[in-house]
Amino acid sequence: ARRPRPLNFRPKGQSWDRFPVRARATRVVIQAHDGIALHARVFRPRTPRSWRTPVILIHSPYFDYQGNQAHGYTLRLVHFFTPKGYTIVLSDVRGTGYSGGCLEQDGRNQARDFKTLVEHFASRRWSNGRVGSYGISYDGEAQNAGAVLAPKGLKSMVTAAAISGLYEHAYFDGVPVYLNGPLGATGYAIDSAIPKSAPHRLPERPGCQPDNLVNNLDPSGDMTAYWRE
Repeated sequence: ARRPRPLNFRPKGQSWDRFPVRARATRVVIQAHDGIALHARVFRPRTPRSWRTPVILIHSPYFDYQGNQAHGYTLRLVHFFTPKGYTIVLSDVRGTGYSGGCLEQDGRNQARDFKTLVEHFASRRWSNGRVGSYGISYDGEAQNAGAVLAPKGLKSMVTAAAISGLYEHAYFDGVPVYLNGPLGATGYAIDSAIPKSAPHRLPERPGCQPDNLVNNLDPSGDMTAYWRE
């Protein structure tokens, strides 16, 4: 049998530019299940009042601390999708940026935050109820952790270079991966302690750090309750 020709993945776009670029965002705060404030930047296109927009959500700890601005690849997304009638939402993971709480990478609370955000933006009057999520590395992990809770309105996910559990970052089949665990936990603890744009959130951020540090310093490689979560 002859070998088939390779297929080029070049889907034809189903939407086109019809609105001006929305380069500035509205800042909103959404309450998490435990009362923590989750901050997001919402880039809504300038559409007719009757238009209902789909939403592209990026939930990340890596946004800068300039409030309502987008930079880098997020700015390219804003420039590409808002003219086509999509809303772009850039939300700060708890314990980072303007969001409250303590950074719990891939933990139960962070997973529930993703579900909260998806369902919040799917239910807005200006939304058509369809949310797609996107992200690389940690941003992809945040999707993986939250998607298992089946948020209502989540229709699509695009993840790249993302692990499915934090254990994979620190160990490989029980063997510590260099110093990934300790260095990662230490780096996030230090980052959470530096006053940036939301100094009033600092008192909320040390809460989970001792638990993160202790467990990431464990050289046993055991699948403990911390890693199962």
